[in-house]
Amino acid sequence: MFIIAALLACSGDDPEPSATADTTDTAVAVKTYEPTWDGVQELFEDHCDSCHPATNGLDLRAGIDAYVVPGDSAASDLWISVSGQSLSTMMPPSGILDPASVAHVQQWIDDGAVQ
Repeated sequence: MFIIAALLACSGDDPEPSATADTTDTAVAVKTYEPTWDGVQELFEDHCDSCHPATNGLDLRAGIDAYVVPGDSAASDLWISVSGQSLSTMMPPSGILDPASVAHVQQWIDDGAVQ
């Protein structure tokens, strides 16, 4: 009987929260960007330039037609990559960016991808 009581006590199924539980809000602020070319460029500078510096050939402005279908984010490789919809082209490869920090890219594309 002692063994069963000890196992139940150690099971971690504490029905009531501890009075000393830490309730500190640990939410991390997410940077948001404007749904404009400048906002998209700022996202690139903040999250992409370390692996894709413009000096090494990635010039989105020059190759925008290859990555973006203006008015159609669902068909745009840029949106597919930054939104994490494709694991093979997900950027950054370390993990999906917070959806709130990339939502402007989708809106910018859907609004016509004006440069």
